[in-house]
Amino acid sequence: MEIQPVDHLVAAVLSGDRGRAEVLIGRDPHLGHSRNMFGVSPIHAAHFTGRPRLVAMLRHPDHVDDFYLSAELGELEAVEAGADTGAAAASGPHRGETPAASALSQGHLVLASDLDPECRDA
Repeated sequence: MEIQPVDHLVAAVLSGDRGRAEVLIGRDPHLGHSRNMFGVSPIHAAHFTGRPRLVAMLRHPDHVDDFYLSAELGELEAVEAGADTGAAAASGPHRGETPAASALSQGHLVLASDLDPECRDA
């Protein structure tokens, strides 16, 4: 089985190799939003290993699922702003999840309950 570009980017992120990450993103600006066969994205790898500068570099500003990504990362201000502008409705379902479910799947209980009060009982 061949190692995919997303796996190379995850490895670069986990090792903190910004130069390698920049080369890979230069080849495919949306690669940061890709997921490998285990569901891991380079953005999540950067976020959950405490590399906010890499998160910022990996995010493509025009990516359609950015509202859901903000929910998964627990970015309350971005989610509130997106909800006010209708970003959730415009981006459609994300892997079959609502924004609240995306936030809840990453452990952001308060954000999930703000998006959907029924999540308080989850």
